[in-house]
Amino acid sequence: INENWDSVDGVTNQSHLKMGQKTTLLTNLLNEAFVKDIRQKTQSNIDLCIKQGGFVAPRAPFGYQKDPDNCHQLIVDGIAASVVRRIFDMAVKQMGLTEIARTLNQEKILTPISYAIANGLKGNYDKGNGLWNTRSVKKILTNITYTGALVQGKEKRLIENTHEAIVSNIVFDRVQCFLSGKPHCLETTVKSPIESNPLKGK
Repeated sequence: INENWDSVDGVTNQSHLKMGQKTTLLTNLLNEAFVKDIRQKTQSNIDLCIKQGGFVAPRAPFGYQKDPDNCHQLIVDGIAASVVRRIFDMAVKQMGLTEIARTLNQEKILTPISYAIANGLKGNYDKGNGLWNTRSVKKILTNITYTGALVQGKEKRLIENTHEAIVSNIVFDRVQCFLSGKPHCLETTVKSPIESNPLKGK
C-alpha cells in the first residue's frame, strides 16, 4: 500500500503514477521474484526431505512424537502407542467403530487432541466435547504411518521403514479389509512349504 503496488493494474497501466512512484515498480517486481525464489527453494527442501523419509507435518500423529534431536524423525510415544494398539486389536476382533469409541469413552481414555494438550500442546485447538467418535477412531485405523511408513507430499509418495512401527502390516491390512466391509479379507491362509518329492527324477 505504501509503495502504490497493484499487482493487477500497477504494471500494465502506469499513467496514474507519478515519476517517483514509477521507480518503485522495479523494486517491487524484484521483491516479488525474490519471494518466489525463496518459496521454490523451500518447497525443494521439503520435497527432498520427503524423498529421504523425513516427516514434514507440523504435528506428529497420535502414538508418536518428534525426536527432540531431529524434528523430521518420529519416535514412539509409549502411552499413546498403547492406545493405538488397543484400537487396532479391537478392530481385528471385528468390533465396529461405534463400539470401539464407546469402549474408549467408558474407560475415559483421552482423545488425541486432549492428550496432546495435556502434554503441553500450545495454541487454540478445538477439542470438541472431549469424547472419542467414529471419525477419530477411523482416522487412526486408516493411518498407514502406524506401520512405519510415510505417505506425504502432493504426489502422496510412499516411503517405507522410516520409523518404528506400532502395528504390523498384517494387522493393518486386516483392519482395512474389515473397514471395507469384505469379511473374507480377514481370512489369512498360511501356506505350508512345498516339500520336495524324493522320487522326483527317478
